[in-house]
Amino acid sequence: MPVGVPLPAGSHGYHCPCTTRSDTMSEEDERGVATQSVNSPLGLDLILEHTEPLLSEYHFLPLLEINEEPQDCLPLGTCLIQDGSPSLEGCVQLERKWVLWHEFMKEYSSFSDWLRLAEKAADSPRSAHVLFVTAKEELEKFESLKTQAGARLVQLDSLTLRNRTLTRLFDGAMRSRLVGMARDCGQRWDRLHGTIESVCRRLKHCVSQREEFEGQREEMTVWLADMDLRLTEVEHFSGRDTCDKMRELQVKDMV
Repeated sequence: MPVGVPLPAGSHGYHCPCTTRSDTMSEEDERGVATQSVNSPLGLDLILEHTEPLLSEYHFLPLLEINEEPQDCLPLGTCLIQDGSPSLEGCVQLERKWVLWHEFMKEYSSFSDWLRLAEKAADSPRSAHVLFVTAKEELEKFESLKTQAGARLVQLDSLTLRNRTLTRLFDGAMRSRLVGMARDCGQRWDRLHGTIESVCRRLKHCVSQREEFEGQREEMTVWLADMDLRLTEVEHFSGRDTCDKMRELQVKDMV
């Protein structure tokens, strides 16, 4: 079980009262143990615990919540000053990075999950050589996807803004990774939106052709019924042959 070590009281005006194993420990030994404690996740938790009243309203977020390794994300030594003692300003900056990173990853995960499901739904559209009923069902599904994609565009903009804030706090490989994540989300949304638009156009064309044909068929049915009625009238009141009846009907149509 680790034993707490007193930290220098003059570090940015705060004092962290701790118990010591021995009152005779030298200053050099104390500094060494303090440095070792701060560089470990447990020691960092202890520092943040004592500085919590002076920090923001957020609680320290453990690294395990965002599934990242410490060395790949945030340099834990940034909360140390030159003599190896904990720096309040460094701890505040480190906590801010944790909070922003956690919020970004939470929103990124949500958006990425939706993208994956939407891409799967739009991967194999039934838009060619399908029945009219099937085409209408597919059109409804893709119009719903189109509406969802438009709503998710707001989330993508928010994700981009969070990413820009984080890239100002990180350097090197971590910044490149953040930029790549935001670019990947944007490109995937663009491809998905283009696919949905293309499928919707094909389905609308197919459905409109069938609806136009159905309309013409109804008009033709009405016209044939009217012609049949008129032929019956001519046949009933006239003893002329069929050719004469047809000529009479044509004259009536021209009039």
